Amino acid sequence: MIKNIAKRIPLFGRRDIGFQYLSSREIDRFLRGDTNRPLPMWSEGRLSSGRMCRGDILHMERYRLASEYCNKGWVLDFASGSGYGSEILRRRGSNDMRVDGMDADDKKIDYFRSRFPKNRAILWHFNDELPYRDERLDGVVSIETLEHLEDDVAFVKEAHRCLKTGGCFVFSVPIEDEIPDYQLQDPLGHKRTYTEESVRGLVMSAFGNVETYKIEGESVLGVCQKR
Repeated sequence: MIKNIAKRIPLFGRRDIGFQYLSSREIDRFLRGDTNRPLPMWSEGRLSSGRMCRGDILHMERYRLASEYCNKGWVLDFASGSGYGSEILRRRGSNDMRVDGMDADDKKIDYFRSRFPKNRAILWHFNDELPYRDERLDGVVSIETLEHLEDDVAFVKEAHRCLKTGGCFVFSVPIEDEIPDYQLQDPLGHKRTYTEESVRGLVMSAFGNVETYKIEGESVLGVCQKR
């Protein structure tokens, strides 16, 4: 199912990195298929056009795909940023679904708490063990995150530990030949590159199963289940 959905990701919007602070109204428009903003938007030192940029759209599409698998029970959105992905998961999930968003950036967590109060926002260092007992979560979502972690193997094992049997781990990573310079200069930037084969091997080591799909040739989205 996810392969067919991934083929429908729209090829519109500007080729830039996207704004990290989206509003509830912009999520509404995205879920309706409307990617135009009514007015230009100032965010993080840049002025947008009246159209959501390609980075915004692709990131929200990754969450839409994740919601096909993580849509009920208790779900963790790891490295949730400002919370709009967590909100997409909640809106597309069951009425009793609970979403925890976790991020290491206090400003983004403050924005998350103010804009999306129906979800729980947790300030958490990315390299710490997850604050859940064994087999507590129904889903773990990690969108464009593994490449930022000091120990990606340890995190995948943590996700497996926290999931109930039958729970899903959904992730995406960029596919790059080398780490971009701006990421090397950022202490929280990319720590490694992946190929589709290498990220499959990473999650297979903990879960023993994975389905992966390329998105526009520049990232891989994968789904695995705890058995």
